[in-house]
Amino acid sequence: MLRRARVIVKPILKYYRHVNITNRPCGMCLKQIMCSDQCSQAISNSAGMGKPFGIRERFCVDTDQSHACAIDEVYSYDPISQTCNAWPPKNEYLPALTPQSVKTMLNKLKLLNCVSVSGKCYCCCIPYRPDPYTTKCVITSSSTRTSLANKDYNSHNG
Repeated sequence: MLRRARVIVKPILKYYRHVNITNRPCGMCLKQIMCSDQCSQAISNSAGMGKPFGIRERFCVDTDQSHACAIDEVYSYDPISQTCNAWPPKNEYLPALTPQSVKTMLNKLKLLNCVSVSGKCYCCCIPYRPDPYTTKCVITSSSTRTSLANKDYNSHNG
C-alpha cells in the first residue's frame, strides 16, 4: 500500500516544487506526520474523519514558514479573472496508469489557498490563507476579520 501511495505522492510533490519559486520554507506546509498507537484507517473511515484516526501532525520545529509561497504565475495566474489557482495543475501530472477516479478525487482536493497581489500569486496550505497586505499565512486574513457583537454572543448562549 505504501508503494502505491508513493506513486501518487511523488508527482504531487514534484509539481509543487516546480511551481513554488520561494527559496525558503513557506506556506505553512511543512509538517511532521506520525502514527500513534491507535493509528487506523478503518476507524477513521467509519467515523467520517478526514485523516486516519491516530495520525498526529506538528509543524517542523525552528522553521519559519509563515510567509506565503510565491507561485510561478505561468502555472497559476489567470489574467482574465485576475485570480490565482495553483491546484489542480493545468497539465497532466500523474502517471499514465493512474485510475481516472483517483485523478478526479485528487483534482477536487482543496490543498492551497491563493491570492493575487499585483499580478503575482501567493499560496498557503489549507487551512491557512495569504493575507494580501502582509503575504503572511494566517487563519483569517486581516481584510476579512470579523468582530462579534454582544448580540451575537447572546444569541448563541441564550
